[in-house]
Amino acid sequence: MKAVTIRRVYDGLSPDDGVRVLVDRVWPRGLTKEAVYLDEWIKHIAPSTPLRRWYGHQPERFVEFRRRYLIELQDVQSQVTIERLRKLASTTPITLPDCQQGHRTQSGSSPHRPSARQWPADRR
Repeated sequence: MKAVTIRRVYDGLSPDDGVRVLVDRVWPRGLTKEAVYLDEWIKHIAPSTPLRRWYGHQPERFVEFRRRYLIELQDVQSQVTIERLRKLASTTPITLPDCQQGHRTQSGSSPHRPSARQWPADRR
């Protein structure tokens, strides 16, 4: 399995990025589509708008947020997309650009990124 990397979208390209897949329902502020250099933008496997609003960047809600997000990922369309990304990650590096400028988890990423990074390993 190749690497799945999480990088800030605002930091630009890296030679090690491989395939760049934005997993977010909103476009990164202040950037044009040309400036982001994406291979794909997948909105439907990002946390839902109601879930993001409930979370409200409150770190004490992270464990419950993650639990609810993993439940959201159980629908057929999400599972098909995750399986496609898992297969892609077995042959090439994948970078998940992180659009969040504000709150970060303890690992330094957006709240749903740790879950997304684990797709290749724990979603079977």
